[in-house]
Amino acid sequence: MVSKTYCFASVKGGSGKTVLCSSFAAFLADLGKKVLMVDVDVATHGLTLFYLDEVNDHKKRVCEDHGKPNGLFESESFSSDRDTVHLANKVDLLPAT
Repeated sequence: MVSKTYCFASVKGGSGKTVLCSSFAAFLADLGKKVLMVDVDVATHGLTLFYLDEVNDHKKRVCEDHGKPNGLFESESFSSDRDTVHLANKVDLLPAT
């Protein structure tokens, strides 16, 4: 399996990184690609906040079955079933917190 990694980074806040990342993920999913977005924004957790409703729904669902899910900055190990938020078709998110 071939995978590619894309990183949207800038030191300036408000430059559109979060919107660009989520739009690019939707574009790749429409092309049939499986996408994992990882929120590594330590300061604002921008991508996690962008999908806050989905993250909260996932948290409620998972807590009942598997215990509290972890974000990227909350644990040293991850369980894809417990910690990854399934968004739209073929798009997943590993939230910051």
